[in-house]
Amino acid sequence: SVSRISRQKNIERLVRLASELNGIVPVIHIGPSYDSAYKEIIDSLSHKNIYFLGQKENVTYALKKALCFVLTSDKEGLPITCLEALANNLPIVSTDVGGISQLIKGSNGVLVDINQNEESLVNDLKAGIEEMMSTYNTNLLISRKIYENEYSMESCGNKYLRLYQSA
Repeated sequence: SVSRISRQKNIERLVRLASELNGIVPVIHIGPSYDSAYKEIIDSLSHKNIYFLGQKENVTYALKKALCFVLTSDKEGLPITCLEALANNLPIVSTDVGGISQLIKGSNGVLVDINQNEESLVNDLKAGIEEMMSTYNTNLLISRKIYENEYSMESCGNKYLRLYQSA
């Protein structure tokens, strides 16, 4: 996971998920904390199976070693971190908020309904991670293809050029 530590990103949910995944796969979080009160809440939780690396200038090194990208947010727009995950061939497991559903095309990720109780939500996130790990090699190509076709610099440049030419 890559995000700032804030209530909107619901890092508490990520900590619970990491605990559920204990023994299956470790969870790594990269990102700064600007909300000291919320960071204290996170620090008070049991940190089984989760590693907080803090803010990093370049997260590509970590994404290249990951098996999937997880986002546990309550609210989002179209997260740049999810685009970075696609660019690094990662499937996405996320809460179904904001524009994230635009990035999941078939088997390159799992969206989890946010409108359910927290225990069910964490269980669904865990099941999504297990599913993505079991189909890992298939997902690699799909995620990268979606990024290249729809969100790469070249693709976005071509879309802007067509829009400009049609005006």
